[in-house]
Amino acid sequence: MITVKTREEFLSTIKEKLPPNPHCIELGVHQGHYSNLILNILEPTCLCLVDPWTPGHDKHGQVEFYPHWGDTPLQTAYSTNLDLDYVCRRFKSEIEEARVIVYKSFSYDAIYSFRDKSFDFIYIDACHIYEAVLWDLENYLPKLRAGGMLCGHDYVDHPSFGVIRAVDEFCEKYGFEMCILNTTFHFGGDWALIPKQQALPDRT
Repeated sequence: MITVKTREEFLSTIKEKLPPNPHCIELGVHQGHYSNLILNILEPTCLCLVDPWTPGHDKHGQVEFYPHWGDTPLQTAYSTNLDLDYVCRRFKSEIEEARVIVYKSFSYDAIYSFRDKSFDFIYIDACHIYEAVLWDLENYLPKLRAGGMLCGHDYVDHPSFGVIRAVDEFCEKYGFEMCILNTTFHFGGDWALIPKQQALPDRT
């Protein structure tokens, strides 16, 4: 497994393993900070951005607020329409060029908009409750092209999150393994999965 220390290094390592100008999707966008890195580093032909941009909770998460969060409760869907407006302004030219496509939707509703084997890079950063992460992993797996990478955020030991459990169980059940991990705790925890026995192609 390759370990990296920054989110930029994570994406740069991913880029070496993907085809040029990949098709990408990001689940959980907020204000598009990571979306901007994806655009600049991976240089995708198309980047689909999926987020409800309405405070609420993921129906698969079973709880409305993250447990053990602290004094200020945080809903499991916390982006707002103001965040959506910011994203649309931020990527105005890319949206006009159809290089960025915005889906104001929970991941479980948006999934019907995508054909199987549509994406080279799937990045899961939506609700971090165990059941929701596992649902996204299992249901977006058919959307991954052969040789693509199933990735996400916050594989960290945090009392509010179920990412580690969901990713580990998914790997065991579907025969995947982690090939790249950003080991930085703060603003890190990025992970990439590939099927076991699949050697990473050397595209350098």
